[in-house]
Amino acid sequence: MSGPPELEVRIARPEDADGIVALVVDRIGDEDGPEARLTLDDPRFGPGGWTVAVAGDRVVSTLGLFPTRTRIGSVTVPSAAIEFVATATEFEGKGLVRRQLDLAHRISSERGDLVQWMVGIPYFYRRFGYEYAVPTPDTIDITAQSPGGADDVSFRVASIDDIDHILALQDHMGSSAMIVAEHHRLMWSWLIASPVYRVVVATRDDTPVGMMRIYYDESTPLVFDVAAADPGTFRSLLGEACRGRAGATVAMRPGLEDFATNMTSRTNDGYAYYARVPNPADLLEAIRPELNLRLTGSGLEIDDGELLLSLYRASIRFEIKEGQLGPVATGGRVQAPVSAGGSGVPPDLIAHLILGPLGALELERRHADVLLGQQRDLMDALFPSQTVDVQSWVWP
Repeated sequence: MSGPPELEVRIARPEDADGIVALVVDRIGDEDGPEARLTLDDPRFGPGGWTVAVAGDRVVSTLGLFPTRTRIGSVTVPSAAIEFVATATEFEGKGLVRRQLDLAHRISSERGDLVQWMVGIPYFYRRFGYEYAVPTPDTIDITAQSPGGADDVSFRVASIDDIDHILALQDHMGSSAMIVAEHHRLMWSWLIASPVYRVVVATRDDTPVGMMRIYYDESTPLVFDVAAADPGTFRSLLGEACRGRAGATVAMRPGLEDFATNMTSRTNDGYAYYARVPNPADLLEAIRPELNLRLTGSGLEIDDGELLLSLYRASIRFEIKEGQLGPVATGGRVQAPVSAGGSGVPPDLIAHLILGPLGALELERRHADVLLGQQRDLMDALFPSQTVDVQSWVWP
């Protein structure tokens, strides 16, 4: 008598597509199935962008690994976003998500990704190297009577031909933030085609001047990815989002703050985006040009020598010469970094340090194992408090 089929974890194949969609619908929701299908049917991405766990010919667990980019100041690095994590109920607790994440992280690393982003259930992904590095932004509640706006703005549903305009508008908004996790062009093609969202472009004299993505949650729309060239366009977008409804909830982002100075009723759910930095040394080397720009702009007088950053289980060093950081060098554990003239940041706070809004000084204030030592001013210059803008497929 044969036993149950062996569980295999691998990259998805075309024959897995129906099983992936069925599992996503069953475990995540009816509206998520069509979105999963969009990516599976796209020849630029297809099943090869997914991982699966299969029992025989049945898909019992899955996740999607999607391309994105992370801009850190003047430097943009390749990144990934993990979405659609789902496991059949009777196969939970068997380590299938862990095995798929191991595979997805390996694929991501092989293609050069330096950061992975995720929106996920509380705590679970912290076990796999993810940090709650970036809090979700505030939201504001508006009514159909309150937005006002410009009379010379028109609206239309976005098409694939608008992607270049959308990317330009998103770049415009992103210029207000120091850290930006950006949607890939592929992602915008799926969001435009998705039955779940309405992507709207605002035009003035046929020139795109704003856009937004709307999710209709029962009677109150949720509006995010808002981009606007000016306050009048911003308020017009909000008015359009409310059209035919009593109001809407709008996700704020850097660049919109000056447009919404008189809007109240702000709330924050206290949640955060997950981020993972698989190899801190590689990311720090990639952004070294930006770090050196920060040093130049800081006005600090820096003696030649060395910057030591201990992750306690490993260490990272930069030579400092003529006020600039040289290439990264890695080393072994340094348990007492301050005594060695360096700084210590535990590995589960490195994404906070590089990508989060707090900065080195605030991290030291909050965490007993963040120790800046005599490098405090230097670490503050390299890792200041910063504005962060995360574009995610779903709202956390």
